[in-house]
Amino acid sequence: MVGHTHTAEQPVDLALHGAPPPRYEQIADELASEIAEGRIAARMKLPSEHALMRIFDVSRVTVRSALSLLDRRGLIESRQGAGHFVRQSGNPIRQPTGPLSGFRLQAERHGYRVGEQILGLEQRKATSAERLKFGALPPETLWELKRLRLLDSVPAVLQTILLPADVLSQLDPTELRGGLYACLDRRGLRPHRAEDIVDAIALSPDAATRLCLPVGSPVFRFNRVASLQAGRVIEVTQSLVRSDLLKIVLTPGEEGER
Repeated sequence: MVGHTHTAEQPVDLALHGAPPPRYEQIADELASEIAEGRIAARMKLPSEHALMRIFDVSRVTVRSALSLLDRRGLIESRQGAGHFVRQSGNPIRQPTGPLSGFRLQAERHGYRVGEQILGLEQRKATSAERLKFGALPPETLWELKRLRLLDSVPAVLQTILLPADVLSQLDPTELRGGLYACLDRRGLRPHRAEDIVDAIALSPDAATRLCLPVGSPVFRFNRVASLQAGRVIEVTQSLVRSDLLKIVLTPGEEGER
């Protein structure tokens, strides 16, 4: 009679088998990345728990676990009755820019002849990270506009613009010839306020080709979030601006420290 040898099952270490981290950790990591890249700025209020549930398609328990993890990491803080805010990690200088206007108007005021090349325009489903940028009313679909702005025929600014498709059901490249804000103004959707987060980065190969610069050249990166008077976000734009052509001038007001 042949005997059978029984071997006890060994526990499986899921981490060694490439099991993904829990969903709340994935969400916390995604939010942390947005904060680190400056797309969610210091002191900015995060979308509500309900909005985050819609953005990531998860339960309230999962959202609260993600927020708790970010709090423990020191990235956000909870304010009673107000929501969750990104912690202040430094002392950034925020410069008011006066009346809100687009790039075209500002450049023309300085005597430049402004041109542009539309590199792409498509309507597509928004990613969770993109929906996050639109705050309390994240769109399911959006318009993505990629364009190159020219100053006196020289490539100067490379832009990626996101617009909510539920507000702009139709969008044609010919409508943008007079500028994005002029297009939005004709539809009664001109932004009322905006915030630009500015940092410096080195150009990737693709962006360097578009801007006719060597790979790794330093440029300014503007991350703009613009909203309507009622508070809804209408525009999320990233602009890569040639630092050899354009300069940032800060003019402190009378109350500025001297």
